[in-house]
Amino acid sequence: MKLPTKITERPKSKDEIIHPADYPLKEYFTHKIFTKKGAKDEFIKLINDKSGESKIDNFLCDNPELFETLLDFTGNHGLWVIPKQQIKTRIGNERGLIPDFIVGGKNSDGFQWWVIELKGADAKLLKTNSQSEVYFTNEGNKGISQLIEYIDYCRKYQSHLRDSFQLKDFREPSGMLIIGTEEEFESNVLKQNFKAAWNRLTKPNLEIRTYNSMTRKL
Repeated sequence: MKLPTKITERPKSKDEIIHPADYPLKEYFTHKIFTKKGAKDEFIKLINDKSGESKIDNFLCDNPELFETLLDFTGNHGLWVIPKQQIKTRIGNERGLIPDFIVGGKNSDGFQWWVIELKGADAKLLKTNSQSEVYFTNEGNKGISQLIEYIDYCRKYQSHLRDSFQLKDFREPSGMLIIGTEEEFESNVLKQNFKAAWNRLTKPNLEIRTYNSMTRKL
């Protein structure tokens, strides 16, 4: 499905879109042309103000179109954003699993899916000690651990999730942690190098980004 690009042909609402029956659920579909007026500026302000996880999470639930800034490959196809979907039910003492977001996009090669975990813009990813050793902070370590658990579960039970939630071509999803801002790295080469090395080693399975990777494209 590819939306029209001419302004005169653009649908006024999502209800006007012809949504193929074998695609992911229409209720989760969105497109950048539906971005609310002022949403971009409001999101940038949230990040500049170093807002916490809960405030950013709530804003992105209300403005899922902004996730398109993360997916460079979708062209004009739009995306599917599924917030707070329980992928594993809690049984007894075994806790359930609820990722912040599952996001899917489509291009000529088909669908791709991400499990996305958010931490606050006020959070730090890394810390260093007096011996110039670099470590993940508690928030950074927690976010990565959560993502690994989510991704591992999704890959083990991909068929069940694909069928239960109508996630078209849901196989081997990637993970993305969004945390903090680039201010943390601007004057710290050790942190810059560590984050770059981590992403080189773990992409495309898992990637760490700051919120600036979103605001730059707005």
